[in-house]
Amino acid sequence: MINTLSLIAALAGIANLLLGIYVWSNDPRSRLRALFFGMALMQAVWCFIGIILFSAPDHDTFMAWYRAGSPFYIAYYPLTLHFFLEFTGAARRRALLLPALYLPAAVIVAGFITDAASIQLIERHGEFWTFTFNTGTWLYCLYMAYFFFCFLGVALLLLRWRRTAGSTREKLQARTMLITLAITLLLGLLEAELLPVLGLYRSRGLAPIIFLVWTSGIAWAIVRYRLLLITSAELSEEIVACIEEPLLLLDMEGRVTMANRAAGATLGTSPNGLRGRPFAEMVAERRWAEGVLADVLAGGKDRVVGRVRFLNSDHGTAFHDIRISRVTDGFGDLLGMMVIGRRVEGLGALKSRHRLTEREMEVIQHLLAGRSNAEIGTALGMAERTVKTHVTSIFNKFVVNSRAQLGYMLKDYSAPHGFPEECTPSVHQHGPRLLIKRHMAE
Repeated sequence: MINTLSLIAALAGIANLLLGIYVWSNDPRSRLRALFFGMALMQAVWCFIGIILFSAPDHDTFMAWYRAGSPFYIAYYPLTLHFFLEFTGAARRRALLLPALYLPAAVIVAGFITDAASIQLIERHGEFWTFTFNTGTWLYCLYMAYFFFCFLGVALLLLRWRRTAGSTREKLQARTMLITLAITLLLGLLEAELLPVLGLYRSRGLAPIIFLVWTSGIAWAIVRYRLLLITSAELSEEIVACIEEPLLLLDMEGRVTMANRAAGATLGTSPNGLRGRPFAEMVAERRWAEGVLADVLAGGKDRVVGRVRFLNSDHGTAFHDIRISRVTDGFGDLLGMMVIGRRVEGLGALKSRHRLTEREMEVIQHLLAGRSNAEIGTALGMAERTVKTHVTSIFNKFVVNSRAQLGYMLKDYSAPHGFPEECTPSVHQHGPRLLIKRHMAE
């Protein structure tokens, strides 16, 4: 006959199973989601076995199902710690970490299955079974040490993550899970240890039901703060890798935190080789890049476009139009910056055909952007008279008499190329007259 606790255990098992399937089905290939599904599955099986334990007809049936259930509830502990090691990015050297994490669980499971003395007292009180562990055995000491090791590790990981998190969303995630973990452990300690010692209550083994509070806390973080949907590094890397244009994600210091294959090919290295490198040092226009990054971070602009030459790519002769954008989360916290670029085809041939020097190519880009000789001189670190000399040489090589004629001849190369939505004076504070006229005409 199924009693009240068995019914509650059944509902808790179904809730755990549905939660695990929901999270895992959104991305079955994600290691993080697979670990969460494993946690939910262990918890669900633990609850389903609890249905029989709470309503067992006799002592032997109780012990048989208790031993059968021990692998599931003990495996839940290292799975939980493993999940948060992966989630917080603390998992390193998995070949050494995972055996050290799961081996004690295997020893404890073997002990519970083979050692009949692990439970000291089993009695039936009305419709419920009550029991206590034999606290004087090595198995109990190992079990309790392992239990507290796993969940103390989870708590420390969450505290560290909350302290170092840069966004409000991540801090709220950590706080939610810390609170529910504390409530779960407090309820478990009260039910299994404190009340029996005081003689007020004898444990009925409510742990599978109590731990639903903890799993629900993670569930709330998933639904409310999009846990796993935003912070999953694997998912982000898959998205970035699929983009054909060079794409870089920068941290608050302007250093690369993630790059796709196209960016690695453009800069002549692997994507991992770009991590940690300052973006401004990757382009020939370093001073411009440093100024733009500082402006974007300070909130002066949400996004800026420009034309640069990536170093280590065609010896710095290939031009790319890039867009630098602020990246924020749903709470408005600044996460960093994104740089996406497109190569401007034909500029190399243009340089060769008209026998342009590197400096003249730089001046042309500023001319196409509508800047005055004084502005060009400031940007390139030259005297205004030197800029006039370069401009005259450029006019002679293209056989034109004015900037307007040069702009018309080079209209296909006018900056910014490839980002037409950015070609507005609101984005370029020094919006050129020629560019404005062309924009309005188009």
